[in-house]
Amino acid sequence: MAVVHLASYRQPLSSSVLFGGVTSVHYSFDNSIIVVGTKKGRIYYHDNYEQSNNNDKIGNNNSMEEGNVFDHNKNNDDGTLLYEEIMSSNYSTKYPIYSIAVSSPSPSSPSPSLSETPKPTEEDRLLFCGSGDRWISVWREKVGKSYDSSNGFEFVQKLGPHTGWVKDLVFDQHNRLLHSIGCNCIESWDCSAIDNNTAPMSSSIRHITKRSIENSPTLGTTLSSDLLCLCLVPTTVINDDEESSQLQLLVSGGVDGRIHLWFSDPTTTTTTTTSTISSNIADTHGRSSVNNNKNDHLMDEQKMVPIHTISAHEGRVNAILWSTAVNAIFTIGNDGVLCVFHVLSENGFQLQSKLRINKGTSVTAEVSPTTRLSTVSLTENINDIREQQGKSSLVLGSSNGDIYFVTAETTPDHGIVCQLLNDLCTTIDGNPMIYSIAYCEGDNTVAPSRLLIGHATGFTTLDCLE
Repeated sequence: MAVVHLASYRQPLSSSVLFGGVTSVHYSFDNSIIVVGTKKGRIYYHDNYEQSNNNDKIGNNNSMEEGNVFDHNKNNDDGTLLYEEIMSSNYSTKYPIYSIAVSSPSPSSPSPSLSETPKPTEEDRLLFCGSGDRWISVWREKVGKSYDSSNGFEFVQKLGPHTGWVKDLVFDQHNRLLHSIGCNCIESWDCSAIDNNTAPMSSSIRHITKRSIENSPTLGTTLSSDLLCLCLVPTTVINDDEESSQLQLLVSGGVDGRIHLWFSDPTTTTTTTTSTISSNIADTHGRSSVNNNKNDHLMDEQKMVPIHTISAHEGRVNAILWSTAVNAIFTIGNDGVLCVFHVLSENGFQLQSKLRINKGTSVTAEVSPTTRLSTVSLTENINDIREQQGKSSLVLGSSNGDIYFVTAETTPDHGIVCQLLNDLCTTIDGNPMIYSIAYCEGDNTVAPSRLLIGHATGFTTLDCLE
């Protein structure tokens, strides 16, 4: 597995105008799949699984019938990856694809690199695409089966309508839940039934709850409370018998600068007066009592409101990112600030660090009015053993095409220090708005690690030189 150093991101940017404006890019380490969503509602993908039965279809861009699967290990003549369009006569949209999530059929399996072939499985993986048309399109890919014209991605169903654009999606693998946002609401969807291959695919995913955010005059937020981003935080629950179990927390951020903490599973309640839920970012000796009784009507109101809420940014919170390496979340916003928080279900958000991002100046300088941070991604495999070394490497995108590299490292007193690497900052030609960045790990012998960057004028790749 390639060890990636930020200092090696020196190769000039290479751009492709094939997709036009790209509003979302997703790379799944578990599934080794790249998915790209465009401003015009098109969806493309590159799968690293070698589908040798379709070698005769390589590069035939005129043969994109629904469900066709191609051998994506091969590249175009210019060295760029081949992408194929996902289409169906049952769903199409002309609105932007703002968000993408992928369910993993085998979350415990090793994460394949860009050039490795993942182990086939008889389970299905699901692709969720959130659009400006207020719907989520759900697609299923059969893996580990024979590949012919009837296989590949097939349309399953639409989820919605939401109250607004579906700006973000996250899939809770542990609970088999999909969370989506539209305006000031978080919609939650139960995907567990779709794991049963005997269930009708057209109606297997069901809506289970809507949770909303209201204005908070006490926090100085009296205007829009619309949400823009979501992030899952893994936690460990330890009961009085020293037994541990997994519990997922959900963090949301919005237009008014606030971030909110929820239980991912809306049926979860805790007795906080006598117990504590311990995240792996906090005290591992915490005690917790978890109540999953769906008939506990006294807790219904509690389930629909955040556990904690704070003001994190001046203006929009555009992205939230969890890092196992430093056991913290990163938030970015229109104020040009990168914030780092520890997250505790009982004590809420604990600010660890703030870093103002301004290319070419001291990191302590006042932020430029034009530095609006729009997206953030880890530049490492989140399942890699390197994530246990207390250091994260991040890449940030801005509204004017700037790309920033930052390191975050834990200190002996359990704090976190961030550093902007000014020498590595670069800018995409034309200064377009950067919507999404995904890191795709490569292999020393076959393909480089890459940053996949979706922006207002196209799709850009930034290769890592080993």
